[in-house]
Amino acid sequence: MDAFADQLADITQQSLSLPVLPAKQSSQINAYLTVSANWLALAEQSLPLLAAIAFLPASQLQPQSKLWRRHIALYVLLGLRSNTNHHTLQQGIAALLSFYQLKQTQSAPSQRKQVATQLARLDQHYWAFRLLRIGANAANSDDVFTLAWRWITFLHRQPTSNVADIIQHLALENNNLLIRSLSALLDYPGLVHEGSRVKWQQQPALLVGQLPDKVLLYLPKSEQFKWDTQDRITPDNGKSVSLTQWIQVVERLNINQAEQVTTNGNEQTFTLPDYDWAMPTSYPVSRPPVTLERLLRALNDPDIAIKKVVELIGCEPAFTTFLTQAASQDNRMQLPVQDVKHSILTYGLDRVGHMLVQHALYQRLSQHYFPLLPWFSKLTQLAAQIASELASISTSLTPQSAGLVVTVALSPLFTLPSAKAQIYLPVNATKLFSVASLVSAQPDKLVAVIRQHQQSLAAAWQQQTLQSKLIACWGKLPENVPPALRQAHCITGLSLIWARQWLLNQSACSSTQAFIAQTKQAYPALTSQESTIRNSLASQLVCPLNEFASNRHSPDK
Repeated sequence: MDAFADQLADITQQSLSLPVLPAKQSSQINAYLTVSANWLALAEQSLPLLAAIAFLPASQLQPQSKLWRRHIALYVLLGLRSNTNHHTLQQGIAALLSFYQLKQTQSAPSQRKQVATQLARLDQHYWAFRLLRIGANAANSDDVFTLAWRWITFLHRQPTSNVADIIQHLALENNNLLIRSLSALLDYPGLVHEGSRVKWQQQPALLVGQLPDKVLLYLPKSEQFKWDTQDRITPDNGKSVSLTQWIQVVERLNINQAEQVTTNGNEQTFTLPDYDWAMPTSYPVSRPPVTLERLLRALNDPDIAIKKVVELIGCEPAFTTFLTQAASQDNRMQLPVQDVKHSILTYGLDRVGHMLVQHALYQRLSQHYFPLLPWFSKLTQLAAQIASELASISTSLTPQSAGLVVTVALSPLFTLPSAKAQIYLPVNATKLFSVASLVSAQPDKLVAVIRQHQQSLAAAWQQQTLQSKLIACWGKLPENVPPALRQAHCITGLSLIWARQWLLNQSACSSTQAFIAQTKQAYPALTSQESTIRNSLASQLVCPLNEFASNRHSPDK
């Protein structure tokens, strides 16, 4: 925290030293991504500095000075507060860096298109898309990149505007999705942010740092620091000091941070607080929740008593709520479920375990925003429901285990870095029963990588017994799968085929038609359910329309 000036100078120098694109060698592209990653690291380690860069006036005499730096800081702050995926943010930062580098050279729009075409060929899809759809062209988009752009555009027209003015202006003109992202700034940094001039007991003060319930103030007249509650300060008409002045006050604080000041008999140490509280909670996908791990160990114990399982589930309110609601809404049961014990007695221990694993896994897979998240989430939910319906007339899977199998199968859509920066679904999708064809126009190149992701996830979530065998078969035609696994394999593949056809309107290629024909020959009862299942899930076929998911355009156009 004692090197804000050095951190600011360092990231500024890194950003300004980047080469102007198009790249003559791949190292130039990597340099942009490295600097982008450094911006993210700076944000996570020094969040108040990021807020100060984004919100404090750079200069009253030169209002546009360092506007590029404010733009990037604002975009990163919005992205972190809105739980945007890091891969998406990294490419978004690179898009801004390359745009401002091109702007310095007064390049023509045709050069920007040339750069975007090169980036798209190198699989930097979000970066390419954003570089093309910059400024006014981004008007129809619904992610934080657009919101940051509109913020800076307003600031360009009215450079002395304070945060409250800008938020009010943007809230009136933006759609609901962007307003949700904008509202994240009200929790932090808020309308009274680091560097704001405030009144404290009728005397001027400067807000240096903050916690959820209190603020650290600097009193210029007495040259002292003081902690107090937020309700004891009043904003000074949205005024704030310059970035340089705020950093100087923080450095003064850090110089004296070892000193103990006695106030009313209590020792207080004045330091800039830890800002972990302002970072949205992010849960690792690589392992299940601790409460779920304990429950899975119990469920694997053949001598476990139902009372003990009920106690373990009761330790996690989210599990209790989900299980009772899911059981009550299950059309196959047709009975209201009053409590967890009733759910367990109705479903059985194995099925309860599969339900909770699927629920927790899906929540973690979908926690971070990226461009195709609305599509992939809807697709996963739909395919899991189709699989559950198909499994209800089969002998190889229970409806609960079928939903979990499909969720694991589609997990690479949420964990592959390339999928998180993808803008369009592949136009010429082949093998609709293969997950690889959802993330690449050349799916065969990704089969091994996808299997590795699936196997790692299945092992981490203690589901490797059946999953490992099925993962080895995914992407194959039914006749090439061992008989013991064939029906489960057909259920998984058929659910993915139908979900893609119904939701994404993707046509069946020859290999997909062969998969359906072989499934029909082996298990005619499964394929005969298509119209019945589609009618029962009609409410799930409302597509999350947005420009990112359009497969009618390519980034080069």
